[in-house]
Amino acid sequence: GYTALNVINFLTYIKKAVIISGFLSEKDLIKETLGSKIATWSICRYEKKTNPKIFALDNISYLKTTDDKILFLASKDDAMVKFSSSTGFAQTLGNPNLSFIVENGKKHNPNYSLAAVTYMNDVFCEYALKQKQRLLKTAESKKAFFSDKSPLKMTEQDEAVMSRIIDFIG
Repeated sequence: GYTALNVINFLTYIKKAVIISGFLSEKDLIKETLGSKIATWSICRYEKKTNPKIFALDNISYLKTTDDKILFLASKDDAMVKFSSSTGFAQTLGNPNLSFIVENGKKHNPNYSLAAVTYMNDVFCEYALKQKQRLLKTAESKKAFFSDKSPLKMTEQDEAVMSRIIDFIG
């Protein structure tokens, strides 16, 4: 999501983008995630040094005024990218060129079906429990755990959401 937002901001010939579970500001995400001013300063300093063009992008100013068409797709319960400071914030900017699909219960995967998100969550909760119980110590035991799990079932796309994305892309 963040990469797509940077690309459309940075490359002026791109006029449409779909932002899935994307944050708006690298600095804000780092600050929100770490909480520590010193850690935030340290990481931001490193990012600014290694990626100066990207770090300097002001996506919020861009989103306020852009004529580009942007579709945001997010779930309100995303624990990785806080809705209120990403898509929820973008909704308050009042730009008619910004569109939104807001899901519930899909965490960081709003394009997946609810059944896929539930299945994936169940699989990884079971995996974490077995890890905690020290039942998955070897590569073989981890491979065996996943042997009967379905990656396709975990990543099944939500047909209605995908249809809206395709309509947007046109």
